[in-house]
Amino acid sequence: MANIHFPFLSLLLIQCFIIGFSTTATDQSALLQFKAQIEDPRNALGNEWTSTWMSVCNWTGVSCGHHHRRITALDLSNMGIKGTIGPQLGNLSFLVSLNLSGNNFHGELPRELASLRRLKLVDLSNNALSGEIPAWFGNLTALQQLYLGGNRFQGYYHSFFTLFAFLLLFVICYHFH
Repeated sequence: MANIHFPFLSLLLIQCFIIGFSTTATDQSALLQFKAQIEDPRNALGNEWTSTWMSVCNWTGVSCGHHHRRITALDLSNMGIKGTIGPQLGNLSFLVSLNLSGNNFHGELPRELASLRRLKLVDLSNNALSGEIPAWFGNLTALQQLYLGGNRFQGYYHSFFTLFAFLLLFVICYHFH
């Protein structure tokens, strides 16, 4: 009987390893694609953000869950990063906290971020983001804190308060046209 269980358990362990590696690889691929679209003039992200051999959980600004080793937080605040926020961040499906504040991100927010259903905190303040505040923020039902001040958003943001009844803190602040 013990001989029958050993191959089964070995196969199960191998399968768990492969699944775990492939999901971590998804997160790593998303960050590498994101990095390719931005400028990091101060090299704040360090060399690990170009490494495919180092665990993504050890990269600057990245935090992972203890059990599943997926990215749960991305904090790249005040790093002097320039560029657009790419759609590939929408592939970080375990992300709970996204802080890109105090950089020089510009352009509109990608629709793909709407798939990040676990997000509780989003801080995009003090960048140069533009366009309208996306209505899809209202679909992020876990969202508790949203910071958007110090950008160049346009439109009637007051209509979004009905979408954000579940927010604990919604900071718009200033620089709306």
